[in-house]
Formats: sequence, C-alpha cells, structure tokens
Amino acid sequence: MFSRPFLTLLGLGLLGAIPVFLFPTNPQHASSGIGTGLVLLITLAAAVAIGVALAERVGAVSLILRRVRNEPQTSEPQHWLRTIDLACIVGVCLIELSLLTWWLFPEAYGEIAKYADRLDPSRTFWSDSVLGLTFYAITCELILRFGLVTLILWLGGSTAESRGPASLTWAALLIPPLLMALVSLILGSPVSWPILFYEGIGVAVSLFLGWLYVSKALEHAILASMVISAVYAGLALFLAIFSLS
Repeated sequence: MFSRPFLTLLGLGLLGAIPVFLFPTNPQHASSGIGTGLVLLITLAAAVAIGVALAERVGAVSLILRRVRNEPQTSEPQHWLRTIDLACIVGVCLIELSLLTWWLFPEAYGEIAKYADRLDPSRTFWSDSVLGLTFYAITCELILRFGLVTLILWLGGSTAESRGPASLTWAALLIPPLLMALVSLILGSPVSWPILFYEGIGVAVSLFLGWLYVSKALEHAILASMVISAVYAGLALFLAIFSLS
C-alpha cells in the first residue's frame, strides 16, 4: 500500500507548511511565493515518497505509516514520556547557551543575531515560535529525517535486519543537517566563528532528532522538535517579561 500513506503524510507535511506562507521571508517579493510553494511541494512529495517506500526496509519506523497500513504499533506510553523529558532538557540547554553567549560574549551574540536577520529579514519572536512548532517540527522532519536519512541508509545497504556499520548511521544523521548548515552559511555570509558555533548547535540538535528517528520513530522526532521549540520560546518569553519587571 503506497498511495494512502503517501497522501496522509504529504497532507501532514503541507499542514505544517501553512505558517511559511503566513510569515513570508520577503514580503516585498510576494510573487515568489508561488515558486517557493512549488519547490516545497516537490521536495516534500519526494521525501514522503522515499520514506513510504523505503523507511521500513531500512528498519526505520513511522507510527502513522503503520497505522494507515493497519500494522502493529510499537511505541509504549513511557517511551513518549522519555522523549518529552529529553526534549525538555535540550530546550533548557539551548536557552542556557543563549544566555551564556549573551553574557560572556555580547559581540558574538550580536553577530549571531545579525546573521539570523540576514537569513530571514522579517523574522520575529512570534514567527520563529510558530514555525518551530509547525514547519520545522513537522515538514522539515518529514524532509530531513523521513526522506533524506532514510535514503542515505538505503543507499548504504541498510536493511530492517541489519542497519550496517555505525559509520553509515552517523553519516545518515549528519549529512542532512550539514547540508542545511552549508546552505545557510552561504546565504547568510559573511561567516565568523560565532556563526559557525551557532550552526554547530543546530547540527547537534538535528543529530538528537535523527537519533530519535532511527532508534524510536519519526513521530518521536516530530514531538521532540515541537517540545524543544515550545520550551525555548516559553523560557525566552518568561525571561523577557522577568527582565522588564
């Protein structure tokens, strides 16, 4: 069965992408929204097709995929709680890193803020928060994990019975975020050590999400990404309000 799970997961990815068009990165060029939408649709469709066709062959799991195919579910309630706990820890660590960078290296913090603005001039706290809970957590996980990680594992000869050498798994988890970081560095140049550090933190978080995908399920990676975004945004808002009081 391919078409039904494909359409289900594609629909989920498109649902997560809706805020991208509510918070356009360049409002002065609204006509480019159609082109952006087409590229996103093609990329998402290709990633979902790869995941539906190959994920279970390489030993990866999607609970939605299994549900649509009426296959047995594997995730127990306590596994979800462990994922939430780990994601909360990662979210707290990220806000602590931001505070330490701002406190110890204010100039570096300023460079990182300018770099983020170059990548998305219209970004705000609220747009980042909404996109983190939807687009990055759902659509990007489908593309990066369900699509790219699965494809790399399959190309490396991974199977459900044997995932192959650890180096293959590490390569599958590292290549997608490194590619994304490279694109961001090119678009947001010039590059400095603080910016490389910032992108390195993103790669580390992506590794954590990839580990959840290959060791548990796609939905665990999606949930963790949502929790990390929610914890980071909630703590950042609390600290901002606290500093003003």
